[in-house]
Amino acid sequence: RDALDVLLQSVPKHLDVEEVREAMESVEDVVEVHDLHVWSLKEGLNVLSSHVVVEDLSVSN
Repeated sequence: RDALDVLLQSVPKHLDVEEVREAMESVEDVVEVHDLHVWSLKEGLNVLSSHVVVEDLSVSN
């Protein structure tokens, strides 16, 4: 079953994607997180991909 979940790139059973999104959005200056995807490459190695919108921040030296 675990091998099938990896092949299907399923969300890891122990992760709640909405909880991950909320944690990311709680970071200062993060406005929105969308297109959030989480999957397993192999047992014990999870991957996350998302778009993160942040406040317009100035870059200083």
